[in-house]
Amino acid sequence: AAFEGRFEAEGGVTVLIGPNGSGKTTLVHLIAGVLTIARVKGRVSVLGANPYRDHWVKKYIALARQHPNTFDAFYPVRSVLRLYAALKGEDPDAVDEVLEKLGLSSCMHPSIKAVNLSFGMKRKLEVAKLMLSRSARVFLLDELIGLDQPTVRLVLDFLRAKTEEGACVVVVTHEPRHLQLLGGRVVVLKSGKVLRVVESWRELREFLERNLYEVTIVAEGGDPRVLEGVAGVERVTVEGGPRYVLRVRCKIAAINDLVKALMGTGARIHRVEYDEISPLFEP
Repeated sequence: AAFEGRFEAEGGVTVLIGPNGSGKTTLVHLIAGVLTIARVKGRVSVLGANPYRDHWVKKYIALARQHPNTFDAFYPVRSVLRLYAALKGEDPDAVDEVLEKLGLSSCMHPSIKAVNLSFGMKRKLEVAKLMLSRSARVFLLDELIGLDQPTVRLVLDFLRAKTEEGACVVVVTHEPRHLQLLGGRVVVLKSGKVLRVVESWRELREFLERNLYEVTIVAEGGDPRVLEGVAGVERVTVEGGPRYVLRVRCKIAAINDLVKALMGTGARIHRVEYDEISPLFEP
């Protein structure tokens, strides 16, 4: 996907969210200076320098990719990370400590290569690169998928500590729960452009509470007409039967009331589905 427009981030956390193909990864790679130069039009400035021309600035940029880099997959993991640390001007001896924190002690053995690791372990190696970049001023984390919860907590704690030192952190995520954990401002991307900027978790929550959701309920029995009288409901559509699909447009506060009202008529609920952050992507 392409990214077109203006994006700025200073100290603190900025979270990028958007549908697939909205330009999130492209934007992160643009900031990191890893896109093919022919694809870059316009101006990119990181710490006052152009990462496509002023290569010294890359020492201060740390990137954890969503899809682990494969160029070093056939070399011993520990050796690759020690080289990475040295190139960043960091202490290569810190590698063993970071691997141990991430539960990757087995990767210290010289026979272990990234090509033989699971996707989750490869993602942890990307996190290791972040944690080895202790002098970086810009931290870019492209998604938290593939990471177990202890690792998610570890990397988020690390990044929060870096923001307290004045670093700029940009994180891509699809998970609503990560928005609250990360805090900071939220930049919503759609079709390669910035759709809206929400400055805080409180502002985000208020935005979601006052907007409408598309809710799908699969049920059987009962009387779905009862939903038309629930406060906060704008539209109810019924499809099929005796097992039917309800498509409801309503506020998030009304969803529990919908289920209770339907069950009160004797309905059996099979499934309730809605996207917790879908209103953010509407114009």
